[in-house]
Amino acid sequence: MRREARAIAPLALLLLLSSCLGRCVLTPDEEKAAWEAIDRFHTHVNLREYARIYEEADPEFHESATAEQFASAMTQLETQYGRHLSFQRVSIVKTVNISAARIEVVVNSRYSKRSGQEHFVFRLRDGVALMTRYDMNEIAPRP
Repeated sequence: MRREARAIAPLALLLLLSSCLGRCVLTPDEEKAAWEAIDRFHTHVNLREYARIYEEADPEFHESATAEQFASAMTQLETQYGRHLSFQRVSIVKTVNISAARIEVVVNSRYSKRSGQEHFVFRLRDGVALMTRYDMNEIAPRP
């Protein structure tokens, strides 16, 4: 019995990995949903519609901050960075775990006062990318 289990274990692992490979590939529709979510985010940022960003985010995002805390952080970001002008793709990756598929996107963004690297994490729900996490890090100016 133990020999059979040992022989089956590598096969089961191989099947698990191969099934993940099919689901872990980012489809064109999923990638499009992520870029559309980032475009909406930046539009709302420039319009100072922080409550709308918060409302459109995944419930998991709401666990990390209240609407007031998020609006305060975004107001500080606007004071430091200014208006969003453009972004350039750094990376986009899909990960799959037991509960959901996530898309992680990193972009270098140019704002009117300084540049930063934004990190977005989205959960896919019914073809829509809902933000579960957002981080901004300043990009040091080049000498």
